[in-house]
Amino acid sequence: MDILILLWIIVFAYAAIQLAVLFLSSGRARLVLASPLIVMGPIYVVTVMALIQDSNLWPLWLLFSSPAALLCLLILAATFGFAKRPST
Repeated sequence: MDILILLWIIVFAYAAIQLAVLFLSSGRARLVLASPLIVMGPIYVVTVMALIQDSNLWPLWLLFSSPAALLCLLILAATFGFAKRPST
């Protein structure tokens, strides 16, 4: 598999997992699980602005930062989000 395709899969996986984790969590866990958005939010804004300006390097920040953000999100979800899940 081409590395570029793998990076795009990671970008979309991060976005999907981030949204799912935010919808499934509550309270302090939601705040902790939203912490990767502190970095990724501005990166998405810069990426969209570069795309609008027809820059040929527009996806670089997004492609290179998404794997680290996904790893961080998965670690946080595994430790903080699901460890304190209430039983029903």
